[in-house]
Amino acid sequence: MARTKLNIVPQAVQTTEEVQRPSEGASSEIVSGKATYYGVDDGYGLQNTLGCTGEPFDPYDPKTAARPEDSPFVCGDKVKVCDSDSCIDVEIKDTCPGCNDWGIVIDLSYGAIGELTGYHGTAMVTIRKK
Repeated sequence: MARTKLNIVPQAVQTTEEVQRPSEGASSEIVSGKATYYGVDDGYGLQNTLGCTGEPFDPYDPKTAARPEDSPFVCGDKVKVCDSDSCIDVEIKDTCPGCNDWGIVIDLSYGAIGELTGYHGTAMVTIRKK
């Protein structure tokens, strides 16, 4: 896997993180990098719809995730997201247009990040298609 250095700005705090992305010709079904979350703290909720399905967004659903525009995963993919301690299974049901700008590889629902990490913040993860 090729490694590239990206500047990532989670919640308006400038940091530098190393993000791994598959190199050309490598399997695009495994990605490592920063996971963030959306819903509740940012005002997204049932009044919003999911970009892939058009269903109402439930920020507490632990199975919902959004994909960046350059993700190798597509709407409807079921993926396993692992941090250093645990793994969860989610489905790509939404899109995250701003994630590319921040080097984010997946945006998890509020419920999903809480299930994965035990808190609501960011995490370095590996994502694998199921």
